[in-house]
Amino acid sequence: MLSNYKFILTIALLSLILYLLRLVILKIFKKLASTRETILSITYHSIRVPSIIWVVIIATSITLILSNLELRKFLIFPIPKEYMDVVTKSIIATLILSITILIDQLITTFLEKHTDDDKLKKFNTGIISSLIRVAIYLVGISIILYYLGVVGILPVLTTLGIGTLPISLALRDTLSNLFSGVYITAERNIKVGDFIELENGKKGYIININWRITTIRTLTNDLVIVPNEKLAQSIVYNYSEPQSITRVKIEIPVSYETDIDKFESIIMDETHKFANEDQRLLLDPPPTLSLSELNEISLKFSLTFTAKDYESGLGIQSELRKRLIKRLIKEDIEITPSKIEVYTKQQITKH
Repeated sequence: MLSNYKFILTIALLSLILYLLRLVILKIFKKLASTRETILSITYHSIRVPSIIWVVIIATSITLILSNLELRKFLIFPIPKEYMDVVTKSIIATLILSITILIDQLITTFLEKHTDDDKLKKFNTGIISSLIRVAIYLVGISIILYYLGVVGILPVLTTLGIGTLPISLALRDTLSNLFSGVYITAERNIKVGDFIELENGKKGYIININWRITTIRTLTNDLVIVPNEKLAQSIVYNYSEPQSITRVKIEIPVSYETDIDKFESIIMDETHKFANEDQRLLLDPPPTLSLSELNEISLKFSLTFTAKDYESGLGIQSELRKRLIKRLIKEDIEITPSKIEVYTKQQITKH
């Protein structure tokens, strides 16, 4: 009985030889792929796992071919005749599985290596990647089951009761988040990399949209986790669309005695100087200065300019405001408060 299984040792010996050959080939492939970021690099990362399966397939196929060519007497451990059909079907099924893994690895690696490509960024989300991988493996498994004479995957899922009402009700929230995630991704109103603001005032960059939740990283490097269903039903401000550039406003109150022409010249001169030093401040469209309010004690001017993106606007606003204050003080232009609150002694005592 033991002799009937000794052919496994023949396959193992051939697999060891082919595996060593695989290591040599992959090493050469890696060296070629490292010289340039091309399809060679994607292919190298994609074939590492399937190539292990191919080693076993080739070793088994060689043993099978030699047995079919009636060279059994030259094989130390030939494949028994009663196992020929089983081995042949196993080889084909395993080959289909390896091709399925290869396709999955190719697509996954391609998306990972093109994260910075704006045209592909919308696909580089957890939910899209997961759906693609599930679809690939469902097709691969269906082909294997069909080849082996087993019923297709859809009847199997139906038999297991995936589509029944009780399970659908139990998975209601999960399915709702899943379809909301698909809707969000398909609509493309928000996508990975966008800077958004939620209804509760939380702001940050979308770093992932998976099958259940959307993850947002705030400017303080905290993570906000939002269920896809909640996000789809919320009012969301997207500061990255239709363009990432954003308008920023700085209010500057000055006294009524201020020389307005001189004041405007100083503000615009300092703003242009800052723009030449910091590329985050854009001069197209050009900055504008307008008188926005007249009150009892000051004239309030509003400086409006364009920043590269929302986060850059916050940094520019602070830096430019400090430069303007220093320049106005140097030019003897008085900066006044927008309003003065006067408290009586009784009010101070209460506080």
